[in-house]
Amino acid sequence: MGTDADTPENIKCPYCGASNSADSEFCEVCYKNPHLPSETRSKTRIMEMPAGPPPAPDAAAAEDGQNVTGTQARLKRSRGAAVFLISAAFYAASLFFVHRLPSKSEILPELLTEPVQLETTKQPFTVTRKDMTYTITPRYSYEMYGLIVAYNFSNSWLDISHADWKDYLNVMDISTIWGYNLESGDYKKPRYSHADWTGYYEYSGTVNFHSREFANSHLLADNPEVEREMLRSTIGDQIRAKGYLVNYSHSGGRFTRNTSVTRDDRGNGACEIIFVTDYEILKRGDTVWRAINKLSKFAGGACLLYLCFSFLFA
Repeated sequence: MGTDADTPENIKCPYCGASNSADSEFCEVCYKNPHLPSETRSKTRIMEMPAGPPPAPDAAAAEDGQNVTGTQARLKRSRGAAVFLISAAFYAASLFFVHRLPSKSEILPELLTEPVQLETTKQPFTVTRKDMTYTITPRYSYEMYGLIVAYNFSNSWLDISHADWKDYLNVMDISTIWGYNLESGDYKKPRYSHADWTGYYEYSGTVNFHSREFANSHLLADNPEVEREMLRSTIGDQIRAKGYLVNYSHSGGRFTRNTSVTRDDRGNGACEIIFVTDYEILKRGDTVWRAINKLSKFAGGACLLYLCFSFLFA
């Protein structure tokens, strides 16, 4: 057993350095046990150390995240490109069918009748369009039923003649067939086309086709509702047009056009000029392919825009 000299009166706290009585169980300053072995104190200090800042993100993990984002973007672009190509294919196919003429069984009975042309007491009148004053001289009242086989919109960028002649009253031209041409069932054999003023048909071989039951009509209108309905019609539609066969001129002074009043003439001047007061699409053509045409055009355009933006702002 040691002597009193071997036992210090005070011990130094290994935690805070304060001097404490040797028989004190806890430090009077930091209230920790100064008698713990050094190994235990080290473990305690480790446990009491405050948590440091979160470890820096792993560079490899960040790169993996960027790779995932890039892969997703490429996948979306690939899907967009696929939808665009599919839409383009459907749109191209629709161009071959959207103007397909209806079958004989789909022809309405009204289209087998001749146009009705009657005397009229309607007096000449004027119409103003784009600062041009047109003088309209009615010749006969007129009502016709027909299947549109070709057409021309006068305000089309391909049509320069109407603007050159300042003919803003002629909304559109339509080539139609009716009567025997529809009854025979051979109306799909000729090839129909249209220029700025003129409608054409041509065929080879033997075809049951009567030229007097083919007409190219210049349609005039001064009623916005009638004009909108006219512009909705296209090849394959079965229509009714009612109004007057007219001659007309405008204030420009160098423009006069006269209507045909018979179905038996041909060549220059053989077209009917109809001032339309009532126009009706009785039955539309191939509605399925028209819907495909519109939908594929919209989808393809939307995908093309998406692809352009995705590459620009990638």
